[in-house]
Amino acid sequence: MDNIRHKFYVTVVHPFLSIYIPFSFLYTLITLANHFLRNAGISLFPPFYWLLLVLAGTAETVIANYLYRERNAGAAPRIREVVFVLAGGAFLILLLNGDVFRWEFDFANARFWLPLLFIGIQWILTFYVHGKLRYRELFLQFFDGRDEAQCSKIYQDFNHEASESYQQLQVLKRLLLGFMGIVFTAWTVIQWGAAPQFSLFERLWFMGFFLGSILIFAALNAYSRLQNVMMDGFIIPRDQRRRTWFVVLAVLAVILLFAVPLSGRNALLPEEYIVRAFLWLSEKLAAKETTTRERELTLRLPSARMPDESFRDMLSQFEGEDDRLDLRWL
Repeated sequence: MDNIRHKFYVTVVHPFLSIYIPFSFLYTLITLANHFLRNAGISLFPPFYWLLLVLAGTAETVIANYLYRERNAGAAPRIREVVFVLAGGAFLILLLNGDVFRWEFDFANARFWLPLLFIGIQWILTFYVHGKLRYRELFLQFFDGRDEAQCSKIYQDFNHEASESYQQLQVLKRLLLGFMGIVFTAWTVIQWGAAPQFSLFERLWFMGFFLGSILIFAALNAYSRLQNVMMDGFIIPRDQRRRTWFVVLAVLAVILLFAVPLSGRNALLPEEYIVRAFLWLSEKLAAKETTTRERELTLRLPSARMPDESFRDMLSQFEGEDDRLDLRWL
C-alpha cells in the first residue's frame, strides 16, 4: 500500500516524534527555570544545552532502529547505550562549562549533575515514546505493499496488533496532554505570582511549544482515525488527509490571530475594545437565555380540555327533561 509508507514512518516520522515530544517539554521547563535563575545571578545550564538533549534523543532512536533491524531485543545493549550517553553527556557538560580547559572537576556541583539528570530524563522519555510508536510500526508493516482490497482481511487477521497500536496511541495522547497541562499550570502560576518579563525568544518558544503539541496531538488523532477506517477495509485518500491538515492549520492561525492581540498585560488592542466585546457577548447570551425561558413557560401552560363525544351524549339525555338545563354551549 503506497500511502502508508511504512519505512518513512520508521526512519523519519516516529523518531522525530520520539525526540521532539520529550525535548519540547523538558526544554520549556528549563527555559522557565533559567529565566529566574539568570535574574538571581545563577547559571546551572551551559550554553547550547538544548543540543545535548537532542543528541541524547537522537542516540536512542538511531540505536533502537539498528537493534530493531538486527532483531536484538536484549537489555544489555540498551544498558550500555545509557552508560555511553551519560558519559558523553557528562564530558560535553564539562566542556561547555569550561571545566575541561581549567582542569577543575566538581561532580557534586549542581551545574554538573542537574544538566546530566535532564539528559537522562530525555533519553528515558524518548525510549518510552519510541516504544509506544513501535506498536504502530509493527501494525503498519502488515499493510506495506498490499492492495487496498486486502485491508479488511489483514485487519481481521492481525486484530490483536491493531488493538495494541490503537491503545498505545491513546497513551501518547494522554502523555502529551499531561505535558501541556504541566507547562500551562507552571506558566499560569508564574504569571499570577511573579509577573515576569520574558524575552521575545522565550515567548516565541512557549508559543511554539503549545502549537507544536497541538499539531502532534492532531497527528495522533489522524493516526487513530486511519486505523478505524482501515478496519472497515478502506484507506483515507491523501487529498482528504491534506484537507484535514489544512483545516487544522487554519484553525490554529485564527486562534493566533485573536490570541496574540488579546494576551499579555500590555495587549495590542485597547482595553475598551475588549470590554465592549465581552459586554456585547454577555447581552447576546442574556437575550438568548430569556427567549429560551419564555419558550419553556409557553410550552408548560395548561390547555383547556374540551369534553369528548360520549360526555356530550350523556348530557343530551337530560336536555329534554329539564328546560332549565341548557347545554347548547357545548
